[in-house]
Amino acid sequence: MRKMWRDSLEESRRTYQESRAYMIERYKHQVSRALKISCLLLTIFLFSCNSTDKNISESATYTCSMHPEIVEDKPGTCPICGMDLTKIHTKTAINLEVDSSVMNALSANNDSFTNNLETIVVKESTLKPSVNLNGTITYNSNQIKTISARVSGRIEKSYVKYNFEPIKKGQLLLKVYSPELLAIQQELLYLKSKNENALLNQTKTKLLLLGVSNQQINKVLKSGKADDTINIYSNYSGYLLNASTDSNDDLQTANTTLMLTDGLYINTGDLLYKVFNDNELWAIFYTNTSESEWVKSGDKIELTIDKKNIAGKVSLVQPFYKNNQNLTEIRVVLNNRNNQFKIGQLANATVSQNSITGIWIPEAAVYQLGEKSIVFIKKDQVLKAITINVTAKANKQVLVKDLKPGDEIANNASYMIDSESFIKINTNE
Repeated sequence: MRKMWRDSLEESRRTYQESRAYMIERYKHQVSRALKISCLLLTIFLFSCNSTDKNISESATYTCSMHPEIVEDKPGTCPICGMDLTKIHTKTAINLEVDSSVMNALSANNDSFTNNLETIVVKESTLKPSVNLNGTITYNSNQIKTISARVSGRIEKSYVKYNFEPIKKGQLLLKVYSPELLAIQQELLYLKSKNENALLNQTKTKLLLLGVSNQQINKVLKSGKADDTINIYSNYSGYLLNASTDSNDDLQTANTTLMLTDGLYINTGDLLYKVFNDNELWAIFYTNTSESEWVKSGDKIELTIDKKNIAGKVSLVQPFYKNNQNLTEIRVVLNNRNNQFKIGQLANATVSQNSITGIWIPEAAVYQLGEKSIVFIKKDQVLKAITINVTAKANKQVLVKDLKPGDEIANNASYMIDSESFIKINTNE
């Protein structure tokens, strides 16, 4: 029992110490903010040349040891648990008596800041926009062909075994037992015996449409015996893939067994295989929407693949949504008849545009305030927020209007912003 009492006491003491540490950190934040405001008021006072009095008063802050979010400026009890509030620290408030005209000006113009931050002088310059891209070599989906079943039946023998097995046009893939095909061949022999040449020609055409070659048809007519199997040949040259392969991730799985094996049944119209021809590949790059404005379909692009420089042309630029981000996909078609490129290779590329002359400033000097872009321009030793129009972005620089050569602006606008600041922009200038 005594041990439990000691543990409870120790836990209460720990909770109080944690609460006290939390309130001390919060106090430091409040003091830091108060100092910023004090510096602003002091600067206005110096410029107004009026005498000031500094009255320093101390006031206490009280909190609940069990509920540190409760903070009061006078003694009392916690509204949650009823415990007495504990005095934790004192804070200093600085009051400046400033001329009323100055105070009115401060209230009307809370868009101004005095600061010793680094500034830059705006000047007209010439910049050649360029976009650096990183991507990979992948499949050209336009080069993927399909082989379908023209008759239903059972696979008697498969002559191909693995994904990415190289095949030639006209190569034998499957031997299929087909009752449907057997019935049509028997009809063919019957029509021959009855000398029904017109119907015989129509039956030949039907067999040709089912994938039976003229050589096989002539063999049946000559021997007088129907063949209950049909051979399925490849119509294309390339690499064989499972019919269920529907994404690049699946395509990159090599040396796996094909799903069509001996004894399986197939139906008319079933997709049997896909054949991929790697004579043409794609280099795929992704970039953000701000950079993609400098890349257009048909632009020249310089690629670096395996330390080799290759000149190419952008074939497609399209929006793309990936990992909860709006991106732009940039595609380049690569000639791979010499098998110099491999699937999955990394690629770098650069797209350059014509030089543009104008007011270019660092991207960090612009702060995005909702739909507005602002910079802090220096006037009479005061940094004032004004709106600008951003017409282009490139190489971490932005092309802007509403500024003229000689204007002095803050080099980093983010340093001017406090998380609790309210910026009033003067739009009359």
